[in-house]
Amino acid sequence: MTPINPVSDDVTSRLVTLALNAALARHGAIATNIANANNEDYRPLRVDFDAQLALVQGRLVDRRFDASAARLIDSLNGGLAPTVDPQADKVQIDAETAHMVQNAVHYQSVLAAYNKMLALTRMAISGGRQ
Repeated sequence: MTPINPVSDDVTSRLVTLALNAALARHGAIATNIANANNEDYRPLRVDFDAQLALVQGRLVDRRFDASAARLIDSLNGGLAPTVDPQADKVQIDAETAHMVQNAVHYQSVLAAYNKMLALTRMAISGGRQ
């Protein structure tokens, strides 16, 4: 899947774009898991982006760190690569389907936020005119 590029270079745009790309990567990993469910030696993949985001969340929210926020966001890109889940023995179709639905809802909500951000940018560029 092709990653989404940020509209601007501000922290919010980069973070929302990263969240969209994380959802895309998670969707791909889940789809791969479902496709390989009958393969005896296959181990499920996971995208552990949320855990990495939680580690730096305080520094992203604190406005004193705006200068280094871009570097923090760039460091999170490494969390988008799927890795083998060491705790899972085999794919559980029901669990993967639930993960897929949850991820789709998450993607839709982040996409709605992204669209609102774009609408605000369009309005600013047009000077408030429609």
